[in-house]
Amino acid sequence: MAATGTGVERLAPFFDWPRRVATGLSVACLAAMMLIYLGSLALRLTTHTDLSWASTIATWLFMWVVFVGSSVVIRTAGLFAVDFLVTKLPGRSFTLYVRLLGAVFVATGVSFIVFGLEFMRLTTGLAPSVGVSPNWANAAIPVSGVFFILEGLYLVIRPKIYPRQSAEERGIEAA
Repeated sequence: MAATGTGVERLAPFFDWPRRVATGLSVACLAAMMLIYLGSLALRLTTHTDLSWASTIATWLFMWVVFVGSSVVIRTAGLFAVDFLVTKLPGRSFTLYVRLLGAVFVATGVSFIVFGLEFMRLTTGLAPSVGVSPNWANAAIPVSGVFFILEGLYLVIRPKIYPRQSAEERGIEAA
């Protein structure tokens, strides 16, 4: 069976699986974080004891939710909303804007990888409450950098996937 569509359209599945992985990872970390907090609360209310490691692990999971989850909302235009200007841009200017935005995401991803790995290198020792190195949590920074690069490249090569509607039309409330 012959492949149909342009070369860029055939790349779409390659750029879809990282977003699905990042979404699943963020949801799993958020669920685990909530279960840890709820379990700690239930234990505190029933036995008047505390899980000493619960807050540390939940904070580390939150790092994964924030860093990896932020790469997920790039494609839905959930991070940056200069709606008034952007929705009024003519076609070519809008395409240029989206490609520039993709390049910014790629640069952000590269900086996340470089500085995240340096941060991991400088982090030594174990967390006292769990006896584990915090580097497994700090790894969220360079891992999210990879997701940022992939999403940014997708915007650069296929800018038409970026939503052109305003935040209100997408159902996002203005801050």
